[in-house]
Amino acid sequence: MRKKEITIISGKGGVGKTTISSSLLYLMNRDDLGVVAVDADVDTPSLHLAMGFQPLEEKDLTLSSKAEIGGKCILCGRCIEKCPFGAIVVEEELKVIPYMCDGCSICLKACPVGAISIKSAVAGRLIVGRSRYGFPMVTAQLNVGEHNSGLLVNEVRKKALEICNSTGREFVVTDGAPGIGCPVIASLSATDYALVVTEPTPEALQGARRILEITTHFGVPAGIVLNKHDMSDFGEEMLRVFKSSNIEVLGKIPLDFSVVESLSNGKPVVAHKPDSSAARSLFDLYERLKEVVLS
Repeated sequence: MRKKEITIISGKGGVGKTTISSSLLYLMNRDDLGVVAVDADVDTPSLHLAMGFQPLEEKDLTLSSKAEIGGKCILCGRCIEKCPFGAIVVEEELKVIPYMCDGCSICLKACPVGAISIKSAVAGRLIVGRSRYGFPMVTAQLNVGEHNSGLLVNEVRKKALEICNSTGREFVVTDGAPGIGCPVIASLSATDYALVVTEPTPEALQGARRILEITTHFGVPAGIVLNKHDMSDFGEEMLRVFKSSNIEVLGKIPLDFSVVESLSNGKPVVAHKPDSSAARSLFDLYERLKEVVLS
């Protein structure tokens, strides 16, 4: 059976991506749809805060490279002059600051005596566990100063698919990173559907438009969730924009303090406050998503 991946993205942080992701994961698991959760925000993963998380397996991922200065160094300073990141400093001897080094090898080429080598380095940690509701969760934590967030997301997705294959599960639901950078692109490539979460502000509309450019580039079908739709009158303008672009709006979630209360208690709103207005709208979104993607 072919696995299906749903990626929940936004183009802008703070619009409620994790609120949507956690609720959909809870409902899919409730209905025994066989789901694996992925938190692709490897800089600051937070899905576990809404779902509960018990780590079961962790391992370092060596996806980076760093410069290392050896004993042949003659302190000529050419590597300092050439390093574009200012990663080499003098502290009695030459020293590489790891979180500033990009592993670009310019210093290696600049050194006249071969005192510099490029060594593999740990970019972050892959973390596998399960939520309090029993389904598997996969995430990673990028090390401070590391830049290989896209590669880290690829490893997280690969692990999630391995779990799907080994356990007979069918769906991977990815809570993507904010913005449009490397981790977002790594989350979207070869996914089956993108759920774009936005809110009624001009900034959020700009973010949604930019992320829709990426989904179009990759040929990924996409739909919109307008979160906190009644927060401002700008929501109606956004709906007109999406309609004119033939982008389907799958759901509208009202502004509801129950969401804040639920997340403060570490639970999805559909589990903690199922009778709230936000939860009822999320139930409707789930039913629509089942028609579009999950069936």
